[in-house]
Amino acid sequence: MSTINGPVRNNRHPTGNRARINRSASVRLGKQARKVTDDLQELGGIAGDAAREKLGQLRDNASDYYEEKREEVHQVERGLSNSSGNNRSNPY
Repeated sequence: MSTINGPVRNNRHPTGNRARINRSASVRLGKQARKVTDDLQELGGIAGDAAREKLGQLRDNASDYYEEKREEVHQVERGLSNSSGNNRSNPY
């Protein structure tokens, strides 16, 4: 045993306890894996909700923009109809 690096500890457990410790670690690992799985499923649901909300906002914005531009086109058409009608009565 070297005293330079400190005492060496024996981390080995008696054979009977090793199986119990391994089983305990496996159980803990399984429980933690289940928690992670549940958290990932919840996160996926939240991400889906956020994507649907954003899509709804984009749809609303696109609809508003379309209606605004459609009205502008109608105004231009009415302006052209009025000005062309005036030109017919007074061509010069």
